[in-house]
Amino acid sequence: MHKLISAASIAALLAAASLAGIHPAHAGASRPNFDKQNQYINTYCNKFRGADQCNDWRAGHTNWTSEQYRNFYRRHENDKEFATREAAALFGEGLGAADTVQD
Repeated sequence: MHKLISAASIAALLAAASLAGIHPAHAGASRPNFDKQNQYINTYCNKFRGADQCNDWRAGHTNWTSEQYRNFYRRHENDKEFATREAAALFGEGLGAADTVQD
């Protein structure tokens, strides 16, 4: 009986230890363009410090969803820095949007 309790205790301890190493995934971990999108927005916000949404991005971009990144792009797509085929593709606006963008 003592061996059974010890084995169960060890198993429970190992299970708890293995779960302790699991933490929530980063908001952008599932998005392959996360780093590039951040670089794009960071460059833009450093150049235009008072631009719409930049303070919000600086304060919480690590928790932003894909939709928030697309929303940022949509609000700035007519700005020179975002009016490119690369930006349209990067922010998931698809081929239709990229075809209408002027270089």
